[in-house]
Amino acid sequence: MGQLQSQLVYDCQLVVDPIRSIYQKDTSILPPPTSLTGSDPIDAIFVSPQLQDIVRGGWIQVEKSIGDHRTLFVDIPIETILGEDPFVIHRNTARRLICDQPKVVERYNKLLNRQLHNQHTFKNFEAFEKAYQSGALNTTSYITMLNKIDNSITNSILHAEKRCRKLKAGAVPYSPELNFTGKEINV
Repeated sequence: MGQLQSQLVYDCQLVVDPIRSIYQKDTSILPPPTSLTGSDPIDAIFVSPQLQDIVRGGWIQVEKSIGDHRTLFVDIPIETILGEDPFVIHRNTARRLICDQPKVVERYNKLLNRQLHNQHTFKNFEAFEKAYQSGALNTTSYITMLNKIDNSITNSILHAEKRCRKLKAGAVPYSPELNFTGKEINV
């Protein structure tokens, strides 16, 4: 190791040549020596330990390089560089109920009223009103009655929303290759 290489490795804590480390097992892929004397290659990329896990990398032929050193390249995953995939689109949760279409609103109201009637919510509320006006029950009984009414209303709303309309999903062209290419272009 020369002085510059030692300083990069020990002082800057950079790992030498991630390309050579991934191709170390298959020596046929490694480039030939840089000189006719058979010396070890001196062309390398110095990276920090966090960037050592590259996807791919390689050397350009000496004849096609500028100068007397090889041109090297590495492909580092975008998640490693940026921390996460920045191209994730956070979509709003799909809602079944669309209030700007009169037919959907009408169907929702019809389903809701039918479900409230089937669960006797209206009768239970009338019974609660009479009991409250007479003052015959204690606070715990009032709370119990109101919780039953509230649960009945909540279940009825969920039932009506669920059966109100079917979600239209899909029909969006997608391919992993297209997604990957888009990410490469953005980077």
